[in-house]
Amino acid sequence: VGSKMSGNGKVGATSTSQAPVFDGTQNDSKEYGIAYDFGIARVAVGQTKERASAGGVESTETGYGVQVPMKGPLSLGLGYGKIAKLGDATDGQSKIALVANYSLSKRTTAIAKYLSVSDNATATNNGTGTFFGVTHTF
Repeated sequence: VGSKMSGNGKVGATSTSQAPVFDGTQNDSKEYGIAYDFGIARVAVGQTKERASAGGVESTETGYGVQVPMKGPLSLGLGYGKIAKLGDATDGQSKIALVANYSLSKRTTAIAKYLSVSDNATATNNGTGTFFGVTHTF
């Protein structure tokens, strides 16, 4: 469970002492999640709640995931997420992800992801994407 403050605005010298003053939007974000490895599959669920100070837009993203180890170093995963944003064009947006992980060594993994985003409100927010990469933990 965590809370963080972040901003995405401009920092400018607007006071008479020429000290930097933040004049952008601040967001309050809380993330919750839990995962459990059943041996035959790892299951996870999580939620992120965010509120912007300017305009008070609230959003909640809920996600579910499962990862299944296959034969050898391969594991396959499936994820689903749903966004609820009150008064925003992305309200009702859903995401589906397919993931393949292949362990190259004890600390190095090759990753392939496919993501599909669909939005009930506007067709302009629909799309798909792919990602290929390698991760290494130290």
